[in-house]
Amino acid sequence: MRKGLFDLSIEEFTRVLLDYEEVYEIEIENICNRIEKHQLKGTYNQIIDVVSCNPHLCKDIESKLFDYNIELNELDIYNYIEYKTANFNMDKVKILKNEMDVFYMLTYCEEINQIVKEKYIDLDMEIPYIERDLITKHKKKHEHIRIPDYRQMREKIFFCRDYMYFIAMALLNRKLSKTPINNKTNILPDVLNTDEAKELFNRAIELGLMKDDYTWDKGLQLAACFAREMSIRLDIGKGDRISWKPFEELFKLENGKLRSNYNDIQKTGQNPSDINLVDAVFE
Repeated sequence: MRKGLFDLSIEEFTRVLLDYEEVYEIEIENICNRIEKHQLKGTYNQIIDVVSCNPHLCKDIESKLFDYNIELNELDIYNYIEYKTANFNMDKVKILKNEMDVFYMLTYCEEINQIVKEKYIDLDMEIPYIERDLITKHKKKHEHIRIPDYRQMREKIFFCRDYMYFIAMALLNRKLSKTPINNKTNILPDVLNTDEAKELFNRAIELGLMKDDYTWDKGLQLAACFAREMSIRLDIGKGDRISWKPFEELFKLENGKLRSNYNDIQKTGQNPSDINLVDAVFE
């Protein structure tokens, strides 16, 4: 089934941006014995290939399943988002962004991460790892765990596959921010005004953690987790110490606020909600 741009559901739109077709599961009758049923699972083209010898069945499937035969450019992305959000109504922009975020993190990344890991193993490639803090109750010292660097692996196997998706997310984030983008470089503390830091900040903006003016857009505990990871990645603390001050200055928080919130996390042993978004920045 062909669909026009504005006929796409949010999931279909996101899948097209990610070049990630839906895998359908359908039931068809046995040609020789109509009582028996066969289960078919695959993308639109895979299923059509299987039933191509039966023109009637092929036509029936073509009329019911979306074929994902559509290509989008940046103008299409703008027009779709404008249409779906009723000319960028802020509440609708937030809803659209959230639905796309959830699909990307909980469906696409979960499945693609498994695929790229299997490809690395099949191709006998060395799997890259990154360290993450393990937060436990009654924690007395820093503990680390090593997890696969799925972001790096995805870029290696599926280079720039999610490029169009992040163009859409950047547009949504710009619409949610009332501060012009070109003001950004004037407000960063010196230690954060580096190419590496800006790349990480842009990733955080794309994921909805921050606005385009670097205003933090989530809770303080999540801000503390983000600041800690940034401090470690950029090596701006002294030894094992975390440099909180630049982030408190950037986020306009009182001195000690981020440290206090991170201490609360250590006391409870519970990560804040949306911690997966912080992890995604540093993958």
